[in-house]
Amino acid sequence: MQEPRRIRKRIPLTKRPAGAFMVDPLAYIANRSSEQARKIHIQEEKIFVHLWYDKHYCIRFQHGDESGKREGIDPVMIKETVITSVSWLITCSGLYKFFRFLNHLKEGDYFHRIVLQKQTSEGLLNIVTEFHWIELLHYEVTVKTAMVTDTFRLSDGQFALRLYDSRLCYTKNGKQQAA
Repeated sequence: MQEPRRIRKRIPLTKRPAGAFMVDPLAYIANRSSEQARKIHIQEEKIFVHLWYDKHYCIRFQHGDESGKREGIDPVMIKETVITSVSWLITCSGLYKFFRFLNHLKEGDYFHRIVLQKQTSEGLLNIVTEFHWIELLHYEVTVKTAMVTDTFRLSDGQFALRLYDSRLCYTKNGKQQAA
């Protein structure tokens, strides 16, 4: 008679050791355009964003208009929102062929305006901006005006980018789309 087969004990799975694993720098791995490619360099670019406030915005913040002082358009919040939007704007201009947010300094050109929108406790903050290319890696953004209203209407050629915590939606001619 044959003896019953002995059941082999399984080796318990252990957690991977802490720390980073070494990746072979000469390995060919998949990237977005090739199944076998080797990364040879990472270039980091530093851009300079010159932020300006238009006189119209400053007067609306300090003194208000015929309806009184505008609440919810604090310059610190405006600055944070504009600075946060720059990387999104650059990304969207690369992703969507119809989206152009940079203006060039030419006399008589039609300037594109971007309306940055952010939900606040007072309502929907709308920041009307113009972005201009100055020179390599230098951009100028001017805050033309800002207001808190849920009924803001876009003009032809304007884009609205609604900033959320971790995602972005843009509006083109009144139709909201996810980015």
